[in-house]
Amino acid sequence: MALIHVEPLPPRSGPGDVLRFVAEVGKLDGKKVGKIALVGRGATVEVPDDKAAAIVAALDGAELRGRRVRARFAGKADYT
Repeated sequence: MALIHVEPLPPRSGPGDVLRFVAEVGKLDGKKVGKIALVGRGATVEVPDDKAAAIVAALDGAELRGRRVRARFAGKADYT
C-alpha cells in the first residue's frame, strides 16, 4: 500500500469524510482503502500501490465539502 497525504481538510472532517472523498473522486472501491490517519489539518491514507499515482492526480485540486485540497505522496513527517 502507498501512503498519500491530503490537506487542508475542512473543519470537523472525519475518517468517513476522507474515505468517501478518496473513493468517489479517486474512483476507487472504498474497501480497497487502507488505514486513514488524521494528522493536524490533513489526513494520511493508504491506497493500493498500482492506483496511487492516478488517485493523487485525481484528488489534487479537487474540492472536499467546498474546500480545495492538495494531495501528494506522503513523507515520513506526515504520519509521525
